[in-house]
Amino acid sequence: MEKVYLCMAKILNEFRINKFNSGLNTADSSLTMPDSDLVIAENVEFIPTGGVKSINPPLSKTVDVYVNSIKATKALGGCVFNGKKYVVYSNGTNARWMYLDTCKGITAFADAGGGYVTATSISHGLETGHVITIVSTEYSGTYTITKLTVDTYKFIHAFTVNDTGTVSNGLFKESSSNNLDPDALVECQVYDGKLWFLNGTTTSISAANCVIGFIDTSNTMTGLTTAQCGLPTGLNSIQLHLQRIVVAGLNYLYLSKVKPAANAFDWDVTTAYTGADTAGYFIIDNNTEDFIQELKMKFGMLIVYRRFSVWLLQGATVSQMFITKQTNSYTGVRAKRSVAQAGIVDYFLGNEGVKTFNGQTVKEGTTNVDTISTDTLDRKIKSIVDLFTSQTTCVGYAFRDKYYLSDIASKILVFDEVTGGWSQFTSSGAELFLEQDGLLYFAKGFQFYQINADSSGSITSAIKTKDFNAGSDVFWKTFHKMIITLVSSANASTFILDWYLSGASQHSGSQSVSLISNLSTWDSGLTWDSRDVRWDTGIIDFAQKKINKLRSGMTISFGITATGTNRFNLDGLSVLFETIRREV
Repeated sequence: MEKVYLCMAKILNEFRINKFNSGLNTADSSLTMPDSDLVIAENVEFIPTGGVKSINPPLSKTVDVYVNSIKATKALGGCVFNGKKYVVYSNGTNARWMYLDTCKGITAFADAGGGYVTATSISHGLETGHVITIVSTEYSGTYTITKLTVDTYKFIHAFTVNDTGTVSNGLFKESSSNNLDPDALVECQVYDGKLWFLNGTTTSISAANCVIGFIDTSNTMTGLTTAQCGLPTGLNSIQLHLQRIVVAGLNYLYLSKVKPAANAFDWDVTTAYTGADTAGYFIIDNNTEDFIQELKMKFGMLIVYRRFSVWLLQGATVSQMFITKQTNSYTGVRAKRSVAQAGIVDYFLGNEGVKTFNGQTVKEGTTNVDTISTDTLDRKIKSIVDLFTSQTTCVGYAFRDKYYLSDIASKILVFDEVTGGWSQFTSSGAELFLEQDGLLYFAKGFQFYQINADSSGSITSAIKTKDFNAGSDVFWKTFHKMIITLVSSANASTFILDWYLSGASQHSGSQSVSLISNLSTWDSGLTWDSRDVRWDTGIIDFAQKKINKLRSGMTISFGITATGTNRFNLDGLSVLFETIRREV
């Protein structure tokens, strides 16, 4: 968009960005992009009207997670079951099912001497080094504790009086002491009052070489071995279809013949199939050239996502089951755990990038198959995805009009279905997502977080335009005015504005911006033309007038950063400039 202004007999042009919702464009040239694409975003989210604002950092919901008294190193899988959040945490040697529970209350405080207070909390489950927050007592505050006994621990504080108190952090407790494979991903499915799960490789539950495990509502764990069910080790996907559990591993897809009740006879390979009520299983598919990545249900059909193709399992009854290929080759799933369902759309990281698949629709009695999207959604983030240490381990999740894709190590990329924009969440990677009661959580290492929930926490949010040359390489540009419309939030007041020349990583100029009112337009009328210009705060002194000129062939970009507890809400960015002939 270009506007003409008459100001001091000068013809001024305006370069304006007032729609930031395309976001996080790191790959394309600014010369080929519309204004709304000229943005690199970090720790922000897009507003449907076109603005952009800081997000909040993740909120820790627990004390550090310990497995068999050793701090956890990674999360292998999980889901919501029996009204609780269940996660399999591994410490590298052991892996166990854990569920999130409240910390035990404190029934007494006592003087431990040396500036310490002893807290009595029966079967508290805490370990030395745990950071807890105590509330509703004389000793309210956050402390690093030292475990004394199974019922007591101490923390630094001067003893004043005996009291009672509450610990506000959550605590992951072991559902069972049975060990799982500490390195294999765990897939699970809730059915018939039980949590069904697969733990992948060859390490067993209680050394029984368990293939399929179960947890009931009383937290009792049992499992089926290869001898009991006839299924091989190496299973990695589980799904519910026609009230039967479907499992897959490597090239094989298995369907139980009867509705399972979590006992060995439902998977008994020695029983001959003579009817729908007979125990055993079908081998539905065995594609030796294309192994299975993930199983998902959509509109009553089972979708089998393979490494290089996508298939549908069709048929209204078990005896009618057949599998049919529905996509061209090389459109399959690269990252097993990237498959996520959002209404009628499935997202996944494929061989060509982030893809969508709508499944199958039925019209007028005929079946029409919807193809996988030919275009990828990740054009604007491809350079970031290409730098992932391992694309095959990426984790995806769909939640409230957004698709979250994590590299596990350090960042979460967020696609906004409403605006079509990508942003980059860099506070942490995620090994596992799960939701409960309309809230999204993720696990990483020895921690468990609620995403985008800590309104008072510290975070760095930034948005930066791509480099642009203001429309022409031939003329010099003299910048007269920059207008940035910001809406401050309750806990935000100060931002940093930087400008960069010709793609330099270091800024060529910087200015602190303070907002006094809730709605402020920064530099609404002052110009860069004088040697001594007072802005909203501070002074910019151009020792040489040419500093506000952009030579022909050079580009300029602008960035806004908020750190700590500051947040920004940016509505628009505008630069007024004058094109002039080259100077000798």
